[in-house]
Amino acid sequence: MLAAEPSIRAFRRNGGASGLRAPTRTAGYQPEHIAAALEHDQLERHLAVFGWGTYIRAARRLAAVKLVQWRIGGAQAEAASYLGITQACKFAISRALNRQLASHPPDRFTTALRALARELDDAPSPVDYRRRRIALDNWSLSPREWQEILRALPRPRFERNPRLDDYARQGAMAFVWAHITQGEPRFARRPIVLSHGQTKSDRHPWPTKCNNMWFHIGAASTSHYAALRTLLIEVGDDLARKIDTSRPER
Repeated sequence: MLAAEPSIRAFRRNGGASGLRAPTRTAGYQPEHIAAALEHDQLERHLAVFGWGTYIRAARRLAAVKLVQWRIGGAQAEAASYLGITQACKFAISRALNRQLASHPPDRFTTALRALARELDDAPSPVDYRRRRIALDNWSLSPREWQEILRALPRPRFERNPRLDDYARQGAMAFVWAHITQGEPRFARRPIVLSHGQTKSDRHPWPTKCNNMWFHIGAASTSHYAALRTLLIEVGDDLARKIDTSRPER
């Protein structure tokens, strides 16, 4: 049945009067096991061969959306919403991405996704990424926790003093969120964006400043950010363990 699924849709009609589309896959991995940007190792094993270049982000979104869509049915927009990908973000096949796919043999992308789906089916203890996203919905690094992290950093000797304000804290939180959920930092919640005393003009530069912060952390662009990255990964790994081992709410 799976081998006959089309490239973009993977549905069957159920027998009910409603005639709603239902997923063709009824066993194996669940939609909560799909990270919104795919795990890096999954990308390398199954999709790196396409040489995405500047379209890598869109390709990862598309792959994740299709894997969820195969499992739950419905439209791509529904699968994207399930993954926490905002409507404002273009996750579907763009013209340029479509050309990239067309440069390979027909159905090669779908074949690669099927191989990944089989791998997910066989995974003994898959991560529940949806549970992590929900658990982190209102999570934040408190000012006290942020200061503890900063005190643990080595003092920069030859580098420009890094930004250490709330914009930096939010950028650090976005990095932790992305590390735990294997998603994109831009989709992280921003629970401190409306902190007291901020005006509309104060909030305007927030996305740019936050983006700059998580870029520097992710790239470990200086020794300061490399050290900060290490500490934030430790924070994220500890938080992920607590989420994964906690008793789910009923």
